[in-house]
Order: sequence, then structure tokens, then C-alpha cells
Amino acid sequence: MSFSRPQHLTYRPHIDGLRGFAVLLVLLFHAFPDDVPGGFIGVDLFFVISGYLITQLIGQERGEGQFHYGRFLLRRVRRLAPAFLLVGTVSLLIGMIGFLPDHLARNAAAFGSSLLLSSNWYFFASTDYFAADNWTNLYLHNWSLSVEEQYYLFYPLLLMALPGKYLRKGLIALLILGLAVAVVSVSIASPERAFFATWNRIWELLLGCVLAVYREEIGAFIRSRPIALKLVQWSLVPGLLVIMACGGLITEESGIPGAILLVPLIAFLPALLGRDLLGDEARGGSRMLLENQGAVYLGRISYALYLWHWPILTLVRHLIYDPEDWMMALALIPAFGLASLTYHFVEQPIRQRRVLIKPVHLLGGVAAVWVMAMCLVAAVHLTNGLPGRIPPEVAPILAGAEDRGGEERRCPYLADGDPLKSDPLWTERRLCFLGGEGSRDIDILLWGDSHAGAIVPGLAALAERSGLNIAVMDKASCPPLLGLGWTSFSRDSALACEAHNEAAARLIETGRVPMVLLVGHWDIFAPRPDGRPGSSIAVGGPFAHEGMPSARLEQFGWSLDYTVRRIEPHTELRVLLDVPSHPRPVPDALARAALWPFLPSPAVETRAQVAAKRQSFLYSFQTLEEEGALTLYDPAEILCPEDKCLTQDKEGHPLYFDDNHLSATGSRYLIDAMPVFTAPAEPSSIRR
Repeated sequence: MSFSRPQHLTYRPHIDGLRGFAVLLVLLFHAFPDDVPGGFIGVDLFFVISGYLITQLIGQERGEGQFHYGRFLLRRVRRLAPAFLLVGTVSLLIGMIGFLPDHLARNAAAFGSSLLLSSNWYFFASTDYFAADNWTNLYLHNWSLSVEEQYYLFYPLLLMALPGKYLRKGLIALLILGLAVAVVSVSIASPERAFFATWNRIWELLLGCVLAVYREEIGAFIRSRPIALKLVQWSLVPGLLVIMACGGLITEESGIPGAILLVPLIAFLPALLGRDLLGDEARGGSRMLLENQGAVYLGRISYALYLWHWPILTLVRHLIYDPEDWMMALALIPAFGLASLTYHFVEQPIRQRRVLIKPVHLLGGVAAVWVMAMCLVAAVHLTNGLPGRIPPEVAPILAGAEDRGGEERRCPYLADGDPLKSDPLWTERRLCFLGGEGSRDIDILLWGDSHAGAIVPGLAALAERSGLNIAVMDKASCPPLLGLGWTSFSRDSALACEAHNEAAARLIETGRVPMVLLVGHWDIFAPRPDGRPGSSIAVGGPFAHEGMPSARLEQFGWSLDYTVRRIEPHTELRVLLDVPSHPRPVPDALARAALWPFLPSPAVETRAQVAAKRQSFLYSFQTLEEEGALTLYDPAEILCPEDKCLTQDKEGHPLYFDDNHLSATGSRYLIDAMPVFTAPAEPSSIRR
């Protein structure tokens, strides 16, 4: 037989203790992410445990000639589905009370993907695990459940397909391949999305699988070597301490889920294997830490606790902006209580077949609840969050999220005979105009990312009043600097961004653009105040620029200097600094304050916070201004007349359509008050 297996799989309390240890890491990370930034490795420990146990279970049944794929899946349904459907449905019902329409619709979509066992792919396609706005999604934690469920669906089929004599070597080969895929994926793909991909997690499950099929050989090797035996006996506690240290030291910048995870997973092996392989010889540390009643009980309720804790923490963060640590600690108390109730009154009765005894009853009940949950998801999603719940006086505030303009542009192709027509970058490219009544002459070129696009409504109103012909070259998430792309771009998107910027530079170099207004989300692209690189990176490829530094921290400043010095001889360059970014989408924050005035008001950006965000890169702009290469303009002088920055105009209309993009109302408010188009260029009044 190709499996190393025990004669009978008996209950092993240390496994539940390990589950409790793993879920505790996850809880600490979710409640206190600044203090335990790497606590997400608890999920990786769960993956290894799952691979280890499921492989042993299948191995035992195959060895006895009793394995049946359908029965295996039925057990998984009995184990996982009842608690999952309960918590997921209750969470959405609570969201219908406390969430605004757009937020509720996003949560419903996430729940729907969980019901279809594809939550990780939903978040892979739409989000960054570590982004702050995702920490108010009730179902973000379900990504790992979907990975495990996909494993349960396909792994038994793999075992049945692999010939017995090739099974062990095949699993080792797949483990090595899976780890290689994860390492490469993290290095070349978007790290924010790599976190969710099944192919980047398979190696962790396969590590547990390989340990299971070689468990007897590993045990014999350890027993035959006194040094190895002592090492395993004495490394359980240090191994757990290493894992705890990793929970405090590993961060989102550590190349997750790549090879760095080998450190905590290798440290985990003595705790996982020692008691299993050596019996009482390895019992001391295990009994004290992992087999005590508290640790074992925590492991038994770990599944329900994992399901409940995240929605509860999410609701606290949704209702109270930036809650104190003590609030998050208190929020964990009901999570433990609900997990215990779910374990005793939902999970155990169904697992022990005290209710829903027959498979047809179990599957019928699960199917009925699943259909009802999907109908609830559809009702919420198709109505875009049940907007009828919102009082009429609040609806206009929420409408600010759609106040984006967009009808102001006319975008003809270049005229025949235009010198740029022969430029490959301009062959099929259009140049959009605001105002000018059909003229193709350019008075001002707006060049930038989505923050440039956000001020188009205000510029269009200016063009209509003044007769200026304003050309627009904007591209979302594309830093308007030569040689840089956004870190979350695919390779093709990064090259498209650089082609766009190069086309803008070549247009300026024709000498037909008297003034350029450069607008970008500098706070995101530039180095951060804490010394980390921003969300921009050298594009390379056919657009590689000689002299671009290899260090990401230096690339933004180099690219800014290169861009300015290239275009400044051909135009008058004016740079608009970032508009203040607020902690939450402004229409939502204003609507929440109107709906629930008794709750703490969501925080707004202050002038001090705006200055703090800029401290790591503002000098780069100021140096160029002192040399006369550009003129800086600061929207904060208009949008932050006092300590707190504005979020609405005098009539109560939101000035932003999200947390960092001006609404059409906001763009008109800013442009009407900014001297950038109404006064000659003068040195900025930004304090140095």
C-alpha cells in the first residue's frame, strides 16, 4: 500500500490544540493587525493540518477498500455546511439593517461567491486582502474556506487517478511544483491578489499530504537516531515560539504566500508530528500546551469561531471608525459565545447524527437553506443593496457616489496631416477636449490618473466660461510619470500605462501645448512616510529608461525629475498636489452620520494628516519648483480652510464620490477657487 497509515484513526487531542493555536493567531491578527501583522499564518497552519488529516483518512479507507468519493463529500457537507450557512445568512440579515446599499450589495456578492465555493476567486478578481476597505466586508475570511472546499472536491480524485506506485513521488513532485508556482507568482504577479489564488496555496495542503504518506518512515527515522529524537522532543515549544514570532514579524510585504511561509510551517512540524509519531515519548510539552482542556476546547470550536469572529469585528469597524483595542477585545467575547453555541447546538447534533440522520435529509435541508440564501443574495445584489430601506432625506447624500460627470468630453481622432499621425503611439489614439467649440488647438493639457479625471467636470465648466480649449489625457491608476507603473498592474497594463505617458510627453514636445497641468494620486505612488515604497514600480521593457534606479524607494523621485526635465523646455508646467483623502467614502460617511447620529462620526482628514502623508516626497516637487521648472498648487488650501478638511459644500452635497476622488460638485468647487488657471504662475505658498 502506498499510504503510511495507522491501524485506526483515533481522536488526537493535540490536533485540536493545534487548531486552537492556529485560530488564535488569526483572531489576534484580525482584531489587532498592527500588533500581530503576520497572524494570518494561522490559516496556513490550518491548510497543513487539513492536508495531513484528510490524506490519512482517505488512506485508511482506501487501504480497507471502503473509500467512496460520494461518502467523503457527504461527510464534508455534514461537517462544514450547517454552521457556514447559519453564520453567512445571519451576517447578511444583520448587514441589511446596518449597511448602506452599495456596501450591502458588495457583501451580498461576496456571500454568493462563498455559496458557490469560489470566494477566493471573487476576492482575487476584485480586491486586495490587506486594503482597509476590505476589512468591512463580512465575508472576506471565507476565501480560505473556499480553498479548502476546492481541495476536498479535487484531491480525492487526484489520489484515485495516480497509480499506487507513483503516488508518493507524485505528491512530492506536486509539492515542489506548487511551492515554485507560489514563489514565482508572488514575484511577478500582483502580491495583493496572489494572496487568494488557489494555486498559491496548494503547496501548503500538499505539505500536509506528503507528511501523511511518509509518516511511518519519518517516525522510524526519528526513533533510530537519538539526536533526532531529542530534537523533536525538545523543539515543540521553541517551534511554537517561532510561529508566534513570525506572527509578529511577517507582514504583507514579506512575499506572501511564498517561500517565507516555510519558516513557520517547518517550525510547526514538531508540534504536528511529534505526538503523532512518538506517542508518550513526545507527550510532555504537548500535554502541557496543546492537550489541556482549554486548548482542546478552543480547537473544537475553532471552525465556528473562525466563522463568527470576522463578521462581528467587521460590524464593530463599520459602526465605529478606528475602534480602540479594548473595543476589539470586547468584540471577541460574543464571538466565543456564539461559536460555543453553534458548536453544541448546530455542529455536534448534525455531526453525531442526532438530527438530519439520513443523507437525504441532510442534503435536502442543506439544499433548501442554500437556495434560500442564494435568493436573499440575488434580491440584495439585483436591487443594488435594497435602496428602499434608506429614508428619502438621506438618499440625495448617497447619490453623491454617482456624481462623477463624464459627459463633458469630445474625443476626435487626430486630423489628417497632423505630425503626430506618423507616431506609432498616436496612430489609433484619440485626444479628448473640453470646450474650444471644435477647435483642435490646445490651451491647456490635463495629464494624469483618475484624480485628473475627477476634476474634469470643474475644468469643463471653466472651459465653457472662459473659452479655453483644454485637452485631457488621463488614465486610471497610471502614475503620470515616465517610466513608472502601478504595482497592481499586469505586465500588459503597465506597458499600456507607459505608452499613454510617452504619448503625452511626445505631444508636449511638439511645442503646441502652452500649459500642462499634471495631476496624480501622489500619496499612493510616492514613498510612504514610514519609509516603505509607494504603489509604483519601474515598467522596464521597451520603455526602460537608462539611469532608472533599481531601488523602488528611489524610483519615484528619479521618474519625477526625468519627466519634468524632459517636458519643461516645451511648456509651462503646473502641478496639482493630491486632494485630501478621507478614511471612508465621503457619501457613505455623511449618510451614516445622518442615519445614526448617536454613533461616533467617521473621522475626516485634517491638515496635519495631509502634511504628514506628503513629508516623504514633497521636497522632490519643491526642489524642482525652486529651480523654476514647475509651479505647485495645493488643493488643501481650498479644501482644508480649517484644521478639518471639507467633505460637503454649504448645501450639504458631498465633495467626493468616494474617499479620495472629487465628485463633479467637488471638482467645480475646487476649480472655481483655485488660482491655477486665473492667475500667472507664482511660487507656491506651500510651507517648506
